[in-house]
Amino acid sequence: MLTVTEANAVNKVLRELVSVPQAADKGLIEAAVLLAEHAHQRLGAGLTKAEVRAALTVRVCAGCGCTDDNACVTREGPCWWINDDLCSACARLAVGS
Repeated sequence: MLTVTEANAVNKVLRELVSVPQAADKGLIEAAVLLAEHAHQRLGAGLTKAEVRAALTVRVCAGCGCTDDNACVTREGPCWWINDDLCSACARLAVGS
């Protein structure tokens, strides 16, 4: 069982990793997911595996390559996500509007 101090340290490390997702490579993401799983099982709180994986994975649009940090700029403003790999600007182009 993790102590409160250990749990706080684990969550601090995970939150630091989550704050810089573009710096995380595949190995680092897997390590963070394992750490989160261990902490979640032992503590019953904190970030889940899915939350860590989602936070450390940079989404990229399959149509144009934009990301959360580098969105397309349209007349309506920056694009948004239609689904996991398609931005609103590319979705509009696909339907011709």
